[in-house]
Amino acid sequence: MKQKGIHIGLTAVYRALSAADAEGRLESVHACSGAKAYRYLLPVHEYHLGCRVCGVGTAFFCQVLEDRVAQLGSRHGFEAARAL
Repeated sequence: MKQKGIHIGLTAVYRALSAADAEGRLESVHACSGAKAYRYLLPVHEYHLGCRVCGVGTAFFCQVLEDRVAQLGSRHGFEAARAL
């Protein structure tokens, strides 16, 4: 943006971050240093698979799992917890 001559002040950035946080699109986290950081919350769950032998892991999305989790939750009155 700077290369295109567009300047955005810090006040505008923090205002946008606060609004997105209030709308539930971001999650604020505190680093060990005490600094505040934000993490974008995906509208869908991200699943993780990891190898128990070598430790390699991968993240993925699966609509079939999403549908099944929603179905089970609805049937039993539960809601899936967001994993961090």
